[in-house]
Amino acid sequence: MKKIFYLITIIVLIISCSKSSNNYGDYVGNAIIDSTGNSIVIEQYELFQSCINAAGYWEIHPTCPKYEILGIEIDVEDRFDHEIFIQCDSNLLSIDFGSGQSAFAEIDVNGSMIVPDQEISLDFTKETGEFYDVNVNGSGDIYPGGIGQLNLTFVFEIIPNTNAFDSTSCILILEKLDFP
Repeated sequence: MKKIFYLITIIVLIISCSKSSNNYGDYVGNAIIDSTGNSIVIEQYELFQSCINAAGYWEIHPTCPKYEILGIEIDVEDRFDHEIFIQCDSNLLSIDFGSGQSAFAEIDVNGSMIVPDQEISLDFTKETGEFYDVNVNGSGDIYPGGIGQLNLTFVFEIIPNTNAFDSTSCILILEKLDFP
């Protein structure tokens, strides 16, 4: 009799618990049940303090060599505004360099950043009147006290549709503007 009562209690609990649906399937605790009945565990993770510390406005001090191509000298430092804005979301950083130029970075618990290879659009309107897509990648760090550094490499096609590529690198020293 105890077993039947226990079984009925479990069935009532299961029926009374509500499950919410989404495009992936049904939620049950910290898992999603997909359309085939498989359980996919949703990983819960802590938002790193380093990500929270990185969020906000930063003054940038770029150290980039001038780049010359086809007789045109390009001041790479001019590609950036004087400030950047960083947003933190799920331990990923969205870095807005201004003028429609943005990239994302991963940040770890220690404040080390990785900028995976990605395409961004850079403002070359001063030299050519256009924006150009370039690949960017790099690394950096956010340190305690509202300072940081980004080491970026830009890879670009020298003449469109020629598969002739070149690159240049920059160091951006960061100073948080809204640091307490």
